[in-house]
Amino acid sequence: MIASPPPDDGFRPAPWLPGAHAQTIWPALCRPTPHVTLTRHPVTLPDGAVIHTYWGPERPGPLVLLLHGLGGDAGAPYCRGLVRALAAADFQAVVIEGRGTGGQPGRRFYHAGAWRDPAAVLARLPVADPRRTVHAVGISIGGSILLNWLAATGEDCPLASAVAVSTPFDLAACAANIDRGFARVYQAYLLNGLRRLLRRRARHNGAPVPALTGIRSLRAFDERITAPLHGFRNAADYYRRASTAGRLAAVTRPCLLIQAEDDPFVPASTIPTASALGPRTRLERQPRGGHVGFVSGPHPLAADYWLERRVPHWIAAASAIL
Repeated sequence: MIASPPPDDGFRPAPWLPGAHAQTIWPALCRPTPHVTLTRHPVTLPDGAVIHTYWGPERPGPLVLLLHGLGGDAGAPYCRGLVRALAAADFQAVVIEGRGTGGQPGRRFYHAGAWRDPAAVLARLPVADPRRTVHAVGISIGGSILLNWLAATGEDCPLASAVAVSTPFDLAACAANIDRGFARVYQAYLLNGLRRLLRRRARHNGAPVPALTGIRSLRAFDERITAPLHGFRNAADYYRRASTAGRLAAVTRPCLLIQAEDDPFVPASTIPTASALGPRTRLERQPRGGHVGFVSGPHPLAADYWLERRVPHWIAAASAIL
């Protein structure tokens, strides 16, 4: 644990959003898009790939990187909401879009183990004040990328602290979970987004679109597309090497994990126990909240997006004790 960790301020799920699916769907599809000004700055990586970063309103405080989830981008409501909340707390928020998302499509795209891309982007960001600390927030698969980054670099990690929300710690278990029951609706939504990404990439490269016939699950997509494209033997190899479940003890930076037990993407059985965590990692396990939901408030017009209070609160407290 970090010294004097900020307490969980008590998430209370909205009574008008009963169940995990309501908590998951409302903020993604029904929430009015938060208004915040984002300024795009492309970053060219050593291999020539262009990744777009989106800077929130200019603020003097620490830099906070945001890594979005699968199928997301800087325009996702949770990204815009967090940028607005971080700006209100005087943090300089920067959304890093995944490779191939919004930026110039290249040969590859982002995946759960692709932590070297945000690390390379950070090394190229125009941060004028070297004393400015850098923190990061990862959402869903962005949480996987962030935790892989923290674990792989240990004490050499340039991040001062981190927050991971609704992270799929065990990718194989999550791929199986999203291929059952109502969760298949989310799977279909994600697959449609991945197909669009592949078509855009093919148009940019002047190449044929990969054969997508018969791909009806995320595991099938990872078997036929993600794994061979990124040097994994197959989906099982990708899941084994990119899952963070067995690597969390290697995280040395102050880190907050926020998970809901009713997350329709992440089985509760895969949420790590305290013994699997590093000494400076705090797990806040909520009984309810869905996947990147955590909506409270008495009615829709007074909806409160708890993550937008909890995340800046944590980073502010971590910054104060560094």
